[in-house]
Amino acid sequence: AIPDWDIPAAWMCDGPHGLRKQHEEWVTDMKSGRVEATCFPTASCLACSWDRELLHQIGQAIGCECRDQQVPMVLLGPGINLIRHPCGGRSFECFSE
Repeated sequence: AIPDWDIPAAWMCDGPHGLRKQHEEWVTDMKSGRVEATCFPTASCLACSWDRELLHQIGQAIGCECRDQQVPMVLLGPGINLIRHPCGGRSFECFSE
């Protein structure tokens, strides 16, 4: 946050599978203080459905959960690039092969 310029703090979160939020006072303890949320299938699994309407509905549901939890955040979405090497990790978050 930059109070002098009225810029609020941003909360960034890996989000292609749904909202992941913890209460601020418990942020150091990853096992407690979590807020319940829906967990959606991985991007690679959703891409196999070829169902754009389903993806749109999931995006709306994640947005509603963020709004309901009053989360002023940047939700990091899935990747769309081809996976160069399977050992690179995080390939499950991509809408590619």
